[in-house]
Amino acid sequence: MRRQLGWLLWVLILLAWPPAGAPASSPHGSMEIDCADCHNAEAWTPVRKPPKFKHAEVGFSLVGSHKGLACRSCHESLEFARVATACADCHRDTHRGEFGFACESCHVPHGWDNRRQMRDRHGETLFPLTGVHATLDCLACHEALEPQQYATTPTDCFACHSEDYRRTTSPDHVQAGFSTDCQLCHDTRSWDARGFPEHDPLFPINSGAHRGAWNSCSDCHTQGNFQTFECTGCHEHSQSRMDDKHDEVPGYVYDSAACYSCHPRGRED
Repeated sequence: MRRQLGWLLWVLILLAWPPAGAPASSPHGSMEIDCADCHNAEAWTPVRKPPKFKHAEVGFSLVGSHKGLACRSCHESLEFARVATACADCHRDTHRGEFGFACESCHVPHGWDNRRQMRDRHGETLFPLTGVHATLDCLACHEALEPQQYATTPTDCFACHSEDYRRTTSPDHVQAGFSTDCQLCHDTRSWDARGFPEHDPLFPINSGAHRGAWNSCSDCHTQGNFQTFECTGCHEHSQSRMDDKHDEVPGYVYDSAACYSCHPRGRED
């Protein structure tokens, strides 16, 4: 009985042993490309550089930072068909799912910092990047948050520009009690006042005779207190010119408050 088992074991070994010249099974599983496209006759390694195999033919072009990587960087298994192609399969999502899992909506294979791509993507949010904001690095606004966590970034101007508000002295925003809604006076192109349309019901500076006749708030509000103003800085009293124009006006005095009482809309008549 022992002899019979010994013979049976040898038969099984011989049946499993490949005959001389028989091709070895590929560790890459089922592939329809020639081994010589990647290997040469001297040895299996190193892989031919560059290989004749065109990665684009399988639907995943190696461009940008993907180009030049070792095969095993992405193919942990030698069965190359068993590899995922989604970005998140290889790249840890530092945003923790805030933006979904389509990394390509903000990034391209040439690098993570794709300012133009991200600027366009930002336009789909509640805070489009316009003016100077479009030139900033992401961390200029998002640095105070957890690394790469962007969704909770405040969108009001004062949240980022509170120090600018407090440091400004011409005009002094704190002393004047200006609103912290920066958009009332500014836009994203520059800090220069954009006209302050809320001023026109009090005194028109964006239309009529005074449109374009001023450069900054301090042209008229010379004391820094925006409850007061000065007309006489522009309408000079030299050579009694203003006196001559008002020689028939009863009670005329050369005084800014008196000017406003007669010319509340900035017109001569």
